[in-house]
Amino acid sequence: MTSTHLSLPNHTVHWHDHPPDGPDTVGTADTPLGTIRLLARGHTIRAFDLLERHNHLTPAPDNATTDDDLATDILGHVFDDQPHTFHVAPQGTAFQKAVWHELLNIPHGSTATYADIARRLHRTPSAARAVGGAVGANPVAILIPCHRVIGSSNQLTGFGWGLERKETLLRAEGITLF
Repeated sequence: MTSTHLSLPNHTVHWHDHPPDGPDTVGTADTPLGTIRLLARGHTIRAFDLLERHNHLTPAPDNATTDDDLATDILGHVFDDQPHTFHVAPQGTAFQKAVWHELLNIPHGSTATYADIARRLHRTPSAARAVGGAVGANPVAILIPCHRVIGSSNQLTGFGWGLERKETLLRAEGITLF
């Protein structure tokens, strides 16, 4: 991971239940967090995958075209210090999508616990473990801000891209828990 100073702006994210019609595109780009693989349909993002986690890549359709320029453009906007509008169409179960929608309600520069998310979904705090599973399955990390979810004692817990990257993203939003 690059040790560059990172500032993460407050992006606008528009949710789509289904990606638009058209061909899928896959591409990679170097970012301050490492090389990220983008899966998109048009400019609608379906997944971001950290390439070093090659055993956990979101499957791309066989007919997906490769476009590293698109990946560089989209991911460049994620990290360029200016707020942008992004369109996402993550695929998952109804429960996962409900959790991911709720993550979008955590304000930039704020955090929530897994139990907080469970309560917001009208579940008991004991559903925090199920919420954690859904948070961990988030295919569009950063834009659907799973990094803003922390443990009940304000500690860093679970992040598929590693706790160091989670801390980097939180600090990029001005959050310091440590």
